[in-house]
Amino acid sequence: MKQPRAALVTGAGGALGRATAVRLAADGHDVAVLDHDAESLEHTAALVEKAGARVLALGTDLRDAPAVAAAVERTVTALGPLRVLVNNAAVYPSRAFLDVPLADYEEVVAVNQRAYWAPPRLPRGT
Repeated sequence: MKQPRAALVTGAGGALGRATAVRLAADGHDVAVLDHDAESLEHTAALVEKAGARVLALGTDLRDAPAVAAAVERTVTALGPLRVLVNNAAVYPSRAFLDVPLADYEEVVAVNQRAYWAPPRLPRGT
């Protein structure tokens, strides 16, 4: 019998993250899905379950490093050691670069850069 493999997908409430999570589930992974949008996240979780996998839906602000660490820890506890990490979350300002306020730019850096850096460095189980 195959051992379940745990996967974690950030930005799982969006179209690409959702499709990735469902595909991982169809391929035999149990999947933790992370997003800041609870409604979209629940939709993704339902599709992952329908694909036959265990799912853990975690509303997570990827700009918050302790929250990300807690999400990874909960995933390992619930689903086992992580074998796949899909850093899919991203934000994009909807204006010309020179018109982007500093606060919006800092959010882009926090989600699109720093959030990609942290999860691979966290304990993933054995």
